[in-house]
Amino acid sequence: MTFFLLIAGGMVTSTDSGLAVPDWPLAYGMLFPPMVGGIFYEHGHRLVAATVGLLILVLAVLVFSAVSGTGTNSMGNSRRQATFVPSKNSSA
Repeated sequence: MTFFLLIAGGMVTSTDSGLAVPDWPLAYGMLFPPMVGGIFYEHGHRLVAATVGLLILVLAVLVFSAVSGTGTNSMGNSRRQATFVPSKNSSA
């Protein structure tokens, strides 16, 4: 998804439409303005960026809720599994 944000940002830069929408968070007083000219690229970039930001927040909440709910032991176990070091309690 972040790759699409980079592509959209490149399109905004290459079409020189960075100032096509002068106000924020709305665009010309509307949530979805007419997508003509540079407004299409600029507002599309905003929508992709908002989606990426929302997904980052959701991921952060999921990670922190998983970590805080299980304590330090789970973090230790996940670090061991990530480095392929067996735990001290394994009998194998």
